[in-house]
Amino acid sequence: MLFTGSLQQMSRKEAQEKAKNAGARIVSAVSGKLDILVVGEKPGSKLKKAEALGTVRVMTEGEFLEVLG
Repeated sequence: MLFTGSLQQMSRKEAQEKAKNAGARIVSAVSGKLDILVVGEKPGSKLKKAEALGTVRVMTEGEFLEVLG
């Protein structure tokens, strides 16, 4: 899992901790190892790279929070 862009409801560090606590593995770059990219405001090049891979699930911050429950 990787986060990009500005998150509105929490800091990126808080989001990473929540994801880790739920069992996710956090990566630092878009690669073949990435399965989920959570995008905030102005996601930049990471989103384009993830879309180009075609294997990455892209979700919004809201969707991420819904999955966490």
